Amino acid sequence: MTCLLSCVSDPASTVPTYPTPGNKVTDGFGNEFILTDFTGPVHSGTVVCISNDGAWTSDAVAIGNRNLGVCAEQTSTSDQMGLVQIYGTCSGQEAGGTSAATSAYLPILAGSVSSPATAMAALVNTTSGANLWIYGMFITGIATTNVTSAASHTGVAVPLFLNYPYSFSVATDIIP
Repeated sequence: MTCLLSCVSDPASTVPTYPTPGNKVTDGFGNEFILTDFTGPVHSGTVVCISNDGAWTSDAVAIGNRNLGVCAEQTSTSDQMGLVQIYGTCSGQEAGGTSAATSAYLPILAGSVSSPATAMAALVNTTSGANLWIYGMFITGIATTNVTSAASHTGVAVPLFLNYPYSFSVATDIIP
């Protein structure tokens, strides 16, 4: 079977025979992806929220009590399915434009919509106060500035390690 999914070009990849939303795919590097039905156009690298109702829809609107991931394939319309990375290393767009972000920062749900929309913002780990934290997502290095393009995410991207990230709709303060 020829793999038509752009992020899974490794011959060691596993691709479901009949791809339907909710199917998982792995690549030869140990990264894991889930097939979702996008509810709006998204760009590769944007952090998306995945519905937890069994419909496997995803969008870049930051709301709580959701699984999260990083869009691996750009979509141009809302009527498309695409892969969202949920485990492994990748680069994700940071909504706040925090170019100083490093591994000393923690991911939170974005409080405002960026352009293009992404569901994650970075916050320095010494900040106190209630926030909508993203659990299972770790910033692993220094932010980079990306080229502005209508075909990709823009602004600041941070290197991430994903371990099945999720969030709650209740803001908490994790700093003692």
